Amino acid sequence: MGLYAEPALLERFLELYAARVGKKADMGKSCLRFSKPDAIPFALIGELATWFDVNRWIDLYRSQRNSGGRKTIKEENP
Repeated sequence: MGLYAEPALLERFLELYAARVGKKADMGKSCLRFSKPDAIPFALIGELATWFDVNRWIDLYRSQRNSGGRKTIKEENP
């Protein structure tokens, strides 16, 4: 899901996927679909897993969640 939260990473992944697999990625917001198990780019998926660490994802999630004008629990109950 981190790819959709950070457009630059999504673009990077889509370019690498097309270059390595030879076709456009079939994906939804939080899934990547494969029609043939032997066509799965395991090395690319492994590389993708290193692009985010837990703290980066939490920070990104919090920034996206709080930027939409929604109040945090602290703001609602000071």
